[in-house]
Amino acid sequence: MVSAAERRRRRKRKTTASDLPDDVVVEIVSRLPPRSIITGWRAVSKSWRRVTASPAFYNTITPRARPLPVAAKVTVQNTTVVCLELFGSHPINAAADNDDDAPPPYPRALWLGGAVPRNNIGHVSTLVLGSWDGVLCLDMSTYPSWKTGWKSVYVLWNPLTNACATVAAPPVVGAGGGGGNFVGAYAHPETGRFHLLHATGRIVGELLMSPAAFLVHTVGGNNDAAWRVAPARPPDEIVMPIHNAARPVALHGKLHWVVQSGGRRDIKLLAFDTVREDFRLMEAPEQMGTSKIETTRVAVPPSPAGKLCTIAMVAGDANSALEMEVWVLDDYGDDRRSWRLMARTQVPWGWYFSMDAQVGVARHGADGEEDVVFVHTNGRVDEYSLRRGSWQANKVGRWFVDFAHENRELVLRHEHSMLPLPLEVSFGAASRVLPRSRSRYEWGKPCYCLV
Repeated sequence: MVSAAERRRRRKRKTTASDLPDDVVVEIVSRLPPRSIITGWRAVSKSWRRVTASPAFYNTITPRARPLPVAAKVTVQNTTVVCLELFGSHPINAAADNDDDAPPPYPRALWLGGAVPRNNIGHVSTLVLGSWDGVLCLDMSTYPSWKTGWKSVYVLWNPLTNACATVAAPPVVGAGGGGGNFVGAYAHPETGRFHLLHATGRIVGELLMSPAAFLVHTVGGNNDAAWRVAPARPPDEIVMPIHNAARPVALHGKLHWVVQSGGRRDIKLLAFDTVREDFRLMEAPEQMGTSKIETTRVAVPPSPAGKLCTIAMVAGDANSALEMEVWVLDDYGDDRRSWRLMARTQVPWGWYFSMDAQVGVARHGADGEEDVVFVHTNGRVDEYSLRRGSWQANKVGRWFVDFAHENRELVLRHEHSMLPLPLEVSFGAASRVLPRSRSRYEWGKPCYCLV
């Protein structure tokens, strides 16, 4: 029997946020603006954070809050300021017609100077490596002294949550007796922990490597400084590009690169299983036998969802110019017979496709339902609409390459979401939240500062 004092205590006890049932919390949160869930709601209690981080919660949110592959323009200014613009609801080239003082879509800026000693601030080089699972990967190299030479640190930045991590690059000497190169990154499909990939092997041509082994780094793992060799070796007699324009794409828990294989150097696809950490050599379209690895890219279009595609620049007929072919793999399990030609078109007049050309497929259009192939080369961005079958060509609007001030810009595909991914990307113990700088501004807003 409950005593009178206990009954009085129960009546005085107030209901807290943690007492709400999970289904009530989900119903409330799903009606809120997505950004407020990250900035405020999750900080209320551990139980609310647990509910909003569960996979079941993501089945209730609206499609607008789910990851959307969009084109992102990344500009490195004066080697230490990284500016990010996203283009999802309008074409990239629309920025060319806007007022230069108008803020770009979804503006974000990261200042790297706070992590560089003052005596080294003039000896910094920043390279954009790519974007995977919503994380922008950068290579920041410093030159402390002539004795040590250049030292590279990988900077990992999630613009949505402003989480950041840094990882020291592995030693340049690796398996196969050659140097090493950054070749990709991914969030583990089962744990969400972010990983980096490095390839070591023999350099066989301009920006080409015959890989002997892959090194894997688990960001924020038990041994944060350790790079380990993947248990499986890459297939023999393959050649892969190592420039940052030939970055891999993720699909079905695997990373995919365009490679050459065999004595005839046929175009193939190399798939790396991010769970089992083994390799599979996939067939490319047979008709691409005349394509070159320098002018072939791999992509994943937003629609049809879950399908791999290759984009190749091929020579046309005797009287025609360069043409672009887009091939789609309809059945991922049958890469020998399931390739289909989705589009073939002449490229715009005066177009020159260089080895460092950035190519991707993203979602654009006012209704968010148009897939375009974007190509960034020679200071311009060209967009090809897969639905309308037409090109739109313009100069990049806001910045141009400025060698005097070492400004560089890059257009690449970025997985953007108004919420974290269903399985949140984690940097583990290496994660840190970036503070805002009180002295540096871009677009009239404070930069986030890496210190």
